[in-house]
Amino acid sequence: MSPTDEEVLKALTEYITKRTDQAKQNLVSILSQYVSTAYFIGGEIAAKEIGSRAGPLGIQGLESVITKLGPRLDNTFGALGSELTDTIGGGLKNGWSFDHVKKALAEQINAGWGKSISFGDIGGVRKIVNVAPDGSLSWGEKTITQSIRLPSDVYAETLARTTMKQAYSEGHFTRYQAAGCPGWVYISVADERTRPKHLALHGRIFLFGTDEEAMAREVMAEYNCRCRPKAYFDDPKLDAPAEEYHQERAAWAKQALDEIPSGATDQISFLKGIIRASPVAAA
Repeated sequence: MSPTDEEVLKALTEYITKRTDQAKQNLVSILSQYVSTAYFIGGEIAAKEIGSRAGPLGIQGLESVITKLGPRLDNTFGALGSELTDTIGGGLKNGWSFDHVKKALAEQINAGWGKSISFGDIGGVRKIVNVAPDGSLSWGEKTITQSIRLPSDVYAETLARTTMKQAYSEGHFTRYQAAGCPGWVYISVADERTRPKHLALHGRIFLFGTDEEAMAREVMAEYNCRCRPKAYFDDPKLDAPAEEYHQERAAWAKQALDEIPSGATDQISFLKGIIRASPVAAA
């Protein structure tokens, strides 16, 4: 490979990197509008829920949403760009001819570069929240053992929906705290799409500022989660009794057991654990 060819390929690498960075910036610009709207709508709905006059909500609650969004976008567009720049780097390292590198790039682009995104830093470790059938939480770690590839449109929809949902929840949290609520109640959805570990948290109370509350927010911020927060007043006249949530958890777990394939042993075991952990399981 001649020095001139090498310079061209290096320039092409810079161009690809710049293009993916620009695409990320465009997405951030679009997402920011929807995320902000979801946040303020969440605050308005929470204000009506607790009977609070809707004063200025502030933007401090958006900080956690932005903090999570940044690494996700870096991972996404870094993966897109690296698919092509790795080919260029490999060509430089292995002494490929300029035509060889161009052909390899063309094959990747024609095969649909950008139409799907790979995830999975195999061997890497990420922090996760462990949920037990009785709803107790603990921090844990998970080693990434395989990569995942998603169509770009599916990923984009999931990212947008999840980020907006998180902003919507943060609007609730901010309003609850401003109104003096000591915490919030985790509310799950009663259908077959709800993950058993999210169902286990239904009705659990989380006090603001505690480690468990931080973990519960992490669970609620998971991709495609449809769970929502409800205000906790620490007042029997305003809060639903714990027994009501016990009954709902047990009933929903029993319903889910009837719909899960017999081979899903882990989910079956977890759902049975939810039922056993409920004081009204035998009812």
